[in-house]
Amino acid sequence: MAIPDNRLRLPGPLIDFTNDVGLTGQQHDTYPAPGQARYDWARMSFIALLANQASYDVPLNYRLGTPWFDLNTMTLKIRTGSGVAGSDWSPFSDVISLEHTSSGDLTLSAWYATAAAALASIRPQSTYSGRAVNDDVDNIPIPLSVQTAIYAETRPFVWVNGLLVDPRDVQIDPGVCPTKLNLVHHLALNDRFTVLLTNISNFVSGDVLAG
Repeated sequence: MAIPDNRLRLPGPLIDFTNDVGLTGQQHDTYPAPGQARYDWARMSFIALLANQASYDVPLNYRLGTPWFDLNTMTLKIRTGSGVAGSDWSPFSDVISLEHTSSGDLTLSAWYATAAAALASIRPQSTYSGRAVNDDVDNIPIPLSVQTAIYAETRPFVWVNGLLVDPRDVQIDPGVCPTKLNLVHHLALNDRFTVLLTNISNFVSGDVLAG
């Protein structure tokens, strides 16, 4: 049996606190003093409460709402589920309420899952500028330092001589690692351009009619 083992237990034989529980050098190691009726049970109860039954094995005594510090993962768990004794050991984050709504409580674990998904969707933007050195240029190179920041949802926005080109007329060259932007309207000699690569989750390619 690995120690420390702070689970609450009430065995018949006297508890060996040195070898079966673990000592800390603190006052509670010897409280209550030997000689009192089942002093070891009283001391074990006190240690279990003090340590949240910290142990490598699941507690032997628990009820719905009992905390347990799992030494295997160094995480605090709580008894949840149904019935007087509960049915599961769950992370504390599952029962920490951040907000009460009409549809139920927003728990810390549910909030984290939502926040983690949102953060994962955030991508860096990239921009660069330059000029055409030939006439009738049908593509703009993508610098090597920018190529690794292109994702499935990345869209190019290009300004030529200060005017925004219709985003539907500029396409990222297909490929595992795109190296250029393909243009419907070609660049003339000395045309100046600025490129913004940003991530768009909903890009409408058709005409939106107004009026």
